[in-house]
Amino acid sequence: MNEYNKIIFFKNHIEMFLPDPTYDQVVAFLGGMSYFSKQNFLNNFDKWLCEKYQINSAFYWGKLIKEINVRFFSKEMDDSSLIDFLLNQVIEFLSDHN
Repeated sequence: MNEYNKIIFFKNHIEMFLPDPTYDQVVAFLGGMSYFSKQNFLNNFDKWLCEKYQINSAFYWGKLIKEINVRFFSKEMDDSSLIDFLLNQVIEFLSDHN
């Protein structure tokens, strides 16, 4: 199973991995998943986010997602919405890089 399919599975079955997921837990889980994969599949995800949203930032992708929500959607989202947005961005990133 490639990383794209793993993230799709994770998104659809998140409670199997994190019973009551918070945004910070999902960021940590994905970071660990990426770090221990052979390809470090989230390498350059932060750069991709900056290019996609045309922002200049040195923030880690976990913080960038929150920044993008406030800057482009003019609101702070709850954890569930942030998790969904994050996973959708990761899925799009991986589909662009496969």
